[in-house]
Amino acid sequence: MGRARARTLCATLAVALLTLTGCTYTVSGQAVAERADAPLTPPLEGTTWSGTDSDGRFYVFRFKAGSRLAYTSPTGTFDKAGDTWRQSGASVTLTFNSGYAVYKGSIVGEDMGGRASNVVGKKWEWSVRRQ
Repeated sequence: MGRARARTLCATLAVALLTLTGCTYTVSGQAVAERADAPLTPPLEGTTWSGTDSDGRFYVFRFKAGSRLAYTSPTGTFDKAGDTWRQSGASVTLTFNSGYAVYKGSIVGEDMGGRASNVVGKKWEWSVRRQ
């Protein structure tokens, strides 16, 4: 294989690899990958979201540092160690009361929502909007 052809092949493979995997950079000390075809979802830490569940109950979620979740629900306002959040790109998991209830969902722009369940088998949907 000629040198010119080998260089062209290497350049083509490099472009294909970058297109498929995207680039990585650092946000708040954490490596973040972003694909050219999918916009980066901003981190939740420090944000507040509010909305309702499928039973019509109103909630406010406050995403605190260290994956701590503070929230207001129809039963009161809480900020306990057993309430946590985890974000992976646009996917979000909220865990309440050390796992009694788990909300799984995704972020799309200024909206977040998904499905939830608790240890006694109740299932519902939820949706909130960034404040």
